[in-house]
Amino acid sequence: MRKLASVLLAGLLGACANGISATQIAQDIQIAQSVAQQVCNVIPDAASIAAIISAGNPLVATGTAIGEAICAAIKNAGITPPATMSMRAVRMGGVIRRLPHWTPPPVVLNGVTVNFL
Repeated sequence: MRKLASVLLAGLLGACANGISATQIAQDIQIAQSVAQQVCNVIPDAASIAAIISAGNPLVATGTAIGEAICAAIKNAGITPPATMSMRAVRMGGVIRRLPHWTPPPVVLNGVTVNFL
């Protein structure tokens, strides 16, 4: 847990240094997780998304773009979801939702290894 907190803090500090507010970062993380869940039924962890934001690539500068890019990275890596997915209670943006879910292996996006919940 400490490692996750320190990685997330480092990502937030890097993004804040790029002129992005902590509130905007939190919103982008929530949006990216929601988009990835809707598009490809995966939920990237917040630290991975914060690291992508702090990298400062304008092509993945919004939560929507990040979520879509994560799903594209999964597809480009040739990773396919299982035929059946489990349902999982997941906290997203302070709300617990029961969602179809699978956990692919990590993928690399914008030089950042993206891990999944």
